[in-house]
Amino acid sequence: MRHSFVIRGRSHNHSAIRNEVVASAKNFLEQRLCDEQDDLVSSVKRILTSRSCRDLITAGTPLVVQLFPDELQNFADSVCETWEAISNVPHLPEGSDPGCSLSNRLRQLFPVTKGCLRKVLAAILSLAPHSMQVERVISHYNNLRTSHRLSMSMNTVVDRLLISLNGVGTANFDPRPCVAKFLTSRNRREGHSESDVYAKQFYAQKFFLSN
Repeated sequence: MRHSFVIRGRSHNHSAIRNEVVASAKNFLEQRLCDEQDDLVSSVKRILTSRSCRDLITAGTPLVVQLFPDELQNFADSVCETWEAISNVPHLPEGSDPGCSLSNRLRQLFPVTKGCLRKVLAAILSLAPHSMQVERVISHYNNLRTSHRLSMSMNTVVDRLLISLNGVGTANFDPRPCVAKFLTSRNRREGHSESDVYAKQFYAQKFFLSN
């Protein structure tokens, strides 16, 4: 809900707007966050905020048992071997945004670690403790495999999904240079090399328009 003190006529209380946006985002994420992942998120926080080698091993053990049950000793050894480099990674000052602080420390810890500890940090980096990514994939799938495209094989669906999820948008792509180069190529069977030959054709005029 918008509070009465956020906007008064033409004047805007920027601090109130910022607080409202942050609160709305937190409420939104809390609703989407899977309750079963609370313990996992707590373990991740303890790993990233550990101040001693012992605390880091204790905090990471439950996660290692779930992800890499046969590498518990390797995890402890990797923590001990890289603790000097880990301790040199600074924590952000008290009062910093928690999400920014944890994200910053995670990205700085990853390059200085090795072994099982690095595998755990890599898993945390790719962790998504909510359903947003799954819903995004389902939305793309529904757009691709409609009632008019039911004959596509699953391999084709997977390939199309990879392109749809990871491809670069073409909304701002200007095809005119590529089309002009193709049309004026000497390797084409027609053998025309002058762009004027095609610029006069009604179906190709838009590719030669200047901005």
